Amino acid sequence: MVKQILFSISLLATLGVFSFTIYRLSRWFSFTQAFPIKDYGKRFNHMMLVAIGQSKILRRPVIGLIHALVFWGFLVITLGSIEMVIEGLTGLERPMSVTGWFYDFISASGDIMAYVVLMGIMVFMVRRLFMHIQRFYGIEMQKKSKWDALIALAIIFLLMKSLIGLNLSYIALHPDDHAGVFPLSSIILPYMSGIINTDTAGIWHEIYWWSHILLIFIFANILPYSKHFHVFTSVPNVFLSRWNPSDICPIWSQ
Repeated sequence: MVKQILFSISLLATLGVFSFTIYRLSRWFSFTQAFPIKDYGKRFNHMMLVAIGQSKILRRPVIGLIHALVFWGFLVITLGSIEMVIEGLTGLERPMSVTGWFYDFISASGDIMAYVVLMGIMVFMVRRLFMHIQRFYGIEMQKKSKWDALIALAIIFLLMKSLIGLNLSYIALHPDDHAGVFPLSSIILPYMSGIINTDTAGIWHEIYWWSHILLIFIFANILPYSKHFHVFTSVPNVFLSRWNPSDICPIWSQ
């Protein structure tokens, strides 16, 4: 019960700050002009190809693929975050496990993608800290933009570390009857037995659970003030994008 109360307070505070931020941002829409939205089917297909499928970023085969994998990983892991909110409010452990095979699929995908995203973020951090990538050092790049990117990468790194730790401690806590499938964590856990074992799993599980959910809450309220806000806005932005020059500037059609 204490955990549920503390979680509810944290969730309400997070939603309150986030709602205030969205309200402030929404006021900018009063300066915009409406334009008609049509061709919903084409727009949906375009959104799935560009925003979800990451077709444009995949034009750069290596770093583009890593970027896409990080994005897809977040989509999968988001379902686990929703489950954690339900768990925090109700006190039920792994409440989505009632979905059976679907939960096995989602938990396995989330476990794999946690490691993929972790490695992807490490690549991004090495590129920013140790490789002189020209576009990171242009005159338009302010110092605060560089710190903004590093802070976001650091938080994502910690998010993946805490998620992996959560999976490892959960398996150790329920070695014979855990819900879901965790293919990579199940392989790695034996090598972590000196740290995470049946005696310490309960403590580590609580540490990682709270670390992960609080990092999610913090990140959600940092993102709107960061250049990484496109994590939230990219999908609706692509769906509502202007396609024709006449939509951008009416004089072009005259």
